[in-house]
Amino acid sequence: MEKQIKLNNIFLLIVTIVVGCLTACMDDIDDITPANDAEKNNIYMAQASVARPDLSPWQNPAGMDESDITLSAAPADGTPVTVSVDVTNYGDAAVNTADDPVAVRLKGNGANIATDADATNDTKTIDDGTVINPGESVTVSFTWTPDSDNGTTGIAANVDSNGVIFESNEGNNITIKSVNIDAGNNAAPASIAGFEKPLITDDPSTPDIEILAVKKRSHRAIPVKFTMFDENGVELTDQNLPEGAAPTISVWFNPEASGSGTTAIESDLLSTGGIDTGYDFRYEDDHWVYNLSTKGLKDSGNYTIEVNSGDDSVYLINQDTNQISFQRK
Repeated sequence: MEKQIKLNNIFLLIVTIVVGCLTACMDDIDDITPANDAEKNNIYMAQASVARPDLSPWQNPAGMDESDITLSAAPADGTPVTVSVDVTNYGDAAVNTADDPVAVRLKGNGANIATDADATNDTKTIDDGTVINPGESVTVSFTWTPDSDNGTTGIAANVDSNGVIFESNEGNNITIKSVNIDAGNNAAPASIAGFEKPLITDDPSTPDIEILAVKKRSHRAIPVKFTMFDENGVELTDQNLPEGAAPTISVWFNPEASGSGTTAIESDLLSTGGIDTGYDFRYEDDHWVYNLSTKGLKDSGNYTIEVNSGDDSVYLINQDTNQISFQRK
């Protein structure tokens, strides 16, 4: 019996010691655990307030704007233009680009833009050791040659495009600018292969300038005829020029007749019944033809016929080949 009592006492002693240790341990835990939600919030706020940089192409931290991206000139097809972006640090920690290179990427309509005459280059990296302190900006510039064929109508700049900078705000790294590219004039050059009778081109073997001479009282029409070719020697006809692109005529007057020699070939002039109206040539019998009335060209002097393109976006006529003159006696 005595032995049983001793064993019970030993067991109670062990239980007492264990309970005491657990209580002490819980007291220690209470010492390092926030006593309430306010204390917990303070800890979380302290963790969130760690200084971080915030790099952005926005000129105003409130939001993106068209002015975030600047161009040195209006974008024109095939003409290099400088595109610049200011990278500003809106955070409260500096970025040392020697340790953390800052990549800036230029994009167009979701596709890469070839810059600096390199089809694979659309990214510039600041890695020269420049330190971008809070509130400071660094300008990154690209040389972009617009290509109207790619249909680009907008360009975007993406700062930290490689995602190496741990920023306080990752939502302000992109800005977009709308652009309208001037496609320029891609018209094919064309030349007139000499005017035909009765408008005779000058014979360089003679000292005189030989042009058509129309008698003072003649009211007949002058047939203006020629053929025209593009730079590859392909004849331009009504079959390969779009509707509305036929060559047009204009006439210039100078009261002072030029040249000391003239040649009268009135037998080749047309009657008044064949006169064309308007300004467009027509294609007929393998020639461009316009029957020019002389009825209203009454004054004596020199008249210059000029042929121009009916659509400057399709073809342009060489100015050295598009004129021929005649005289009124």
